[in-house]
Amino acid sequence: MIKPNLSVLKVGIISQFPGYLWKNKLLWTIPIFLFLLLFIFILIFTQGTGLGSFIYRLF
Repeated sequence: MIKPNLSVLKVGIISQFPGYLWKNKLLWTIPIFLFLLLFIFILIFTQGTGLGSFIYRLF
């Protein structure tokens, strides 16, 4: 039995995602995904700093 290489499978899914959005007229979702990625990035990288308490007060 041949097992699929998961790293190749993940890259394939990521590379096909923009085409899927374009084909199904879902381009309006791109700003939502970008905002979520930015929010996750901020939460991860400010978690151990003094900025964490400032961000906590915002929400």
